[in-house]
Amino acid sequence: MMDRSKQFAISVVKLALTRNGYYAYEDAPIGAGLLADVFAAKKSGAEAEERIVVEVKTLRNHTAIPAKLESQRLQLRAKFQYEVYFAFFVESEGLLIVDAELCKRMRFREDEIRLEVLPVKVADLTSG
Repeated sequence: MMDRSKQFAISVVKLALTRNGYYAYEDAPIGAGLLADVFAAKKSGAEAEERIVVEVKTLRNHTAIPAKLESQRLQLRAKFQYEVYFAFFVESEGLLIVDAELCKRMRFREDEIRLEVLPVKVADLTSG
């Protein structure tokens, strides 16, 4: 069973993607028994459909962002066969931290939730 903080974060991510024209699905089965926290797809005119996976995690504080996100992203991309983005929800701060590329795909209102973009050098935010 999923905790409420993660469920809330998934709902926020889905809503922000849906507002920007994506079809977003929670706990979407992809491939051989894999479940994506969020799977989203959007067709842009004559262009091919963009499909992405968002992995959502809850954190105790914003300094607890896991190290080596890029290697995790590459492993997940190989498993899911789609571009993978991360979203981290810090419940105690009411803060959602997302990849810069994911942020470009989201539409949200600042009065709904605080949103920050992961810095290019995520290592600066990691605790270890």
